[in-house]
Amino acid sequence: MDCGKGGLEMCDIMKGEQMKPEFLAMNPFHHIPTMKDGGVSIGESSAILRYIAMKYKPEYYPVDDPVACGKIDFALDSFTSEVYEKGHYHTVYVTLGFNSAPADQKAANDKYCELLDAWLKHFLQGKFVNGDKLSIADFKAVPFLIA
Repeated sequence: MDCGKGGLEMCDIMKGEQMKPEFLAMNPFHHIPTMKDGGVSIGESSAILRYIAMKYKPEYYPVDDPVACGKIDFALDSFTSEVYEKGHYHTVYVTLGFNSAPADQKAANDKYCELLDAWLKHFLQGKFVNGDKLSIADFKAVPFLIA
């Protein structure tokens, strides 16, 4: 989501940069992503997306439309709790070396595909999660769909 604000700083987790005091001051749980905007520090991707949209791109999270925000929030949270935690950890993280292979890798791969299919079928309402309007839920899911 390009808002024309700020920039990206890399945090080398292989060197433990997320454990340095200056990072822990922003996020004591040492999770990535973490962002700082002036005096505000926020962790967790969905919270970061909501903050950026509300502050810089409100059309991506239209708080004056509770139905749209409800759909967007449902898509964000279910992607995290269902697709990412139950699928991504056991497939992509294995490939990247961040997790051990499950006892049945094929079953894990199949499960991930099922979770992705269910999420896409339920949440894509046209071109995007919010119909024809791009939303923060699309920014959350797309990196996982093309990885």
